[in-house]
Amino acid sequence: MYLIFGGKGYVASNMIRYLSSNSKEYINISTDSIYLSKSLINILDQLISAIGFEDELFYTKLIDQFVELFCIEFEGANFNTALIPTGLCHRFLTNKNQMLKVNYYLPYLFTLISIKLKAKKIIFLSSAGVMSPLKQPITDQNLVYPLNNYTLTKYLCELRLENYFINRPDIESK
Repeated sequence: MYLIFGGKGYVASNMIRYLSSNSKEYINISTDSIYLSKSLINILDQLISAIGFEDELFYTKLIDQFVELFCIEFEGANFNTALIPTGLCHRFLTNKNQMLKVNYYLPYLFTLISIKLKAKKIIFLSSAGVMSPLKQPITDQNLVYPLNNYTLTKYLCELRLENYFINRPDIESK
């Protein structure tokens, strides 16, 4: 089974369409998801609304509440992959605080939810714009060169996730 975060976006909506057409099971985790109860959506709304205003302990408490209720409602569900394509893709004129919220904080919180739900794989989709535009395809040798706030917030999230996994040797990551 797949966890898909933010099902309204381009990548997530196409992934949902693909999974549906191939009879694959998935759960869309978003504030307008038909799969989540009102209680789960309420916790998710609180989590998203508090981004940037509360401390780590507050988020941890809400994430724990979400995961506990989620496990009750989806008892026995095993998740192969969590897909986190969250981002304000190509909206360069978006308010910087909103961009930081969606491109930096939200993927991190969704990653924490995925880990607590014991997803076997977590895929965070960032942006090719984080890398130097001079070389394609992207390799490990490319320079990091964010050209705008969108790609900078995506890169900062990559660093945050990388730092999180470095400090968690119990979780295999790439």
